[in-house]
Amino acid sequence: RISSHSDLLALHQALELEYL
Repeated sequence: RISSHSDLLALHQALELEYL
């Protein structure tokens, strides 16, 4: 599976929600 730019953005947002 190739990660796209949007996939990376979604992952970043998910991590942000985890740490907020």
